[in-house]
Amino acid sequence: MTSLDLRLLSTADLSFASSLDALIAFESAQDPAIDAAVAAIIADVRARGDEAVLEYTRRFDRLDAASVQALEVSPADLAAACDALPGAERDALAQAAARVRRYHERQRGGGFSVTDEDGSELGQRITPLDRVGIYVPGGKAAYPSSVLMNALPAQVAGVREIFMAVPTPGGVRNPLVFAAAHIAGMLDLEQAARLVVHDRRSGWKAGRQQQTLLLLHARVSSPHRGQQRRQLPHADG
Repeated sequence: MTSLDLRLLSTADLSFASSLDALIAFESAQDPAIDAAVAAIIADVRARGDEAVLEYTRRFDRLDAASVQALEVSPADLAAACDALPGAERDALAQAAARVRRYHERQRGGGFSVTDEDGSELGQRITPLDRVGIYVPGGKAAYPSSVLMNALPAQVAGVREIFMAVPTPGGVRNPLVFAAAHIAGMLDLEQAARLVVHDRRSGWKAGRQQQTLLLLHARVSSPHRGQQRRQLPHADG
């Protein structure tokens, strides 16, 4: 039988806290230095806007773009990615999308209203958020499921604007992620504008930290801000 060596930590030891922290710090996301670096990026993007986003995209994603608009992904690109997939993969994505949508349609609640014995009206009203931002991993790994499992519930809930961002390190695009966005119905109109589900829908390709800030200030720098927008039909329409 193989012997097993167990390391014992005692709360009475002065080094207990640091030893425990070192033992459970099994991923970089728990590193305080990461938090500090992200906080600095957030502050910089808030201060310099698109200029900072483009700078960090060049630095982290090795992608040189002249403007934030150049980071947009067109509906045609997404459709092409979907069309280029082998039939089995395309069918699998379509089936997954249908299953996700059916599941979340069962979660929809309409709220309720009641009037009690003294005439007071009580109830619950369930309304969707006006807009949401979703980040889809695309650096070390790619998750088309993140597209379906974030975009489709928001659509079913009735969210009018969904901003989506996905990194493309070195300009390399993951066809499954792009195809999933197309199948999710996020990019079915003719003109690009940062993966907005309800009108001109396309996507950003930049890294996680700067993309998160892009989502936060998208309403400010969107090239279509102020234009009349068509509304998506509700999930049951």
